Amino acid sequence: MNKVRQILRLHTQGYKKLQIAEQTGVARNTLKKYLKEFTESGLNFSEVNELSDKDLEDLFVKPKEQSPINDKLKTLFDLFPMVDKEMKRKVEIIEDRHGKSSLIINLSC
Repeated sequence: MNKVRQILRLHTQGYKKLQIAEQTGVARNTLKKYLKEFTESGLNFSEVNELSDKDLEDLFVKPKEQSPINDKLKTLFDLFPMVDKEMKRKVEIIEDRHGKSSLIINLSC
């Protein structure tokens, strides 16, 4: 969270986004996200600086929402183990006497 504090301090001191990104090593998109959250919070830098690391994390690090899985996608995911099993049954890798590997696909299964 020290990185966030450093970003906000530099921002309030008037540094440009590119300069802040170069100084902190943070990607510009991440930097923009932090600055947007800072602006939307309505807090000033001294208020943010007084926050604990936990409070600062809650303010700036949002948990990623898992996208809902539709029925077709769920059905497809459920088929993966079966397809994997079938592929293992139909595909065989053999080596000849010179150590050269060959892929054999058994289509008669």
